[in-house]
Amino acid sequence: MSYRQLAEDIISHIGTEKNVHSLVHCATRLRFTLHDRSKADKAAIEKLNGVVTVMESGGQFQVVIGNTVPEVYREIGEFTNLLDDSTSSSVRSSDESTNLFGKFVDIVSGIFTPLLGVMAGAGILKGLLGICINAKWLSPEDTSYQILFAASDSLFYFLPLLLAFTSARKFKANPFVAVTIAGALIYPTIQELTKGGGDVTFFGIPVVLMSYTSTVIPIILAVFVMGYIERFFNKVIHESVKTLSHRLSYLSRSSH
Repeated sequence: MSYRQLAEDIISHIGTEKNVHSLVHCATRLRFTLHDRSKADKAAIEKLNGVVTVMESGGQFQVVIGNTVPEVYREIGEFTNLLDDSTSSSVRSSDESTNLFGKFVDIVSGIFTPLLGVMAGAGILKGLLGICINAKWLSPEDTSYQILFAASDSLFYFLPLLLAFTSARKFKANPFVAVTIAGALIYPTIQELTKGGGDVTFFGIPVVLMSYTSTVIPIILAVFVMGYIERFFNKVIHESVKTLSHRLSYLSRSSH
């Protein structure tokens, strides 16, 4: 089976790239959010070699492929712009604009689905370490255990950083700015302030701090608001300033 041919056939029968508002994948399926469901030929897609079935749930058009879905997903990214951050459009289907539950499912799946594989791996490693501790094969004082525990726990400790990136892609915001905001939340100095017990103010405004490591909601909300702020300033900032910023960014990347 040719993954490239399968990818091209799916995009063709789904109404072409222009009919796709967003695309993510989980362990076994491609999850499309479409502008116009009527343009997708469900029966034709189900007949494709390599497609198990097609399901519609939570406002998503889901093409079930199986364990090879990452290969097909990557092939789609080779000949379309669907995996870029520019897959937004002002055109929305009537179902998407009216079905709040469908919107919620689409947002949650778009943010968390890219992390499912690494979450599963980290969880399995944590489970194996627990078995090793109970079986007395390792002890918490062993440096081998501490290294493996760090490997299994790093995802959850730095979860705001990863969620910042996936949230930025979903909300059409700058992912590097989003990750920087997440980094500020879990910056060691800020974490120390949460343990100090004293009053914390920001230019005289009282600040209520908490430990943001391993949290989910704060960074998602922060990136959601950031997206609106970013789009507002993109409208009001003069083009010459934005051009200078883009050139400085390019020179910074070229120097490495």
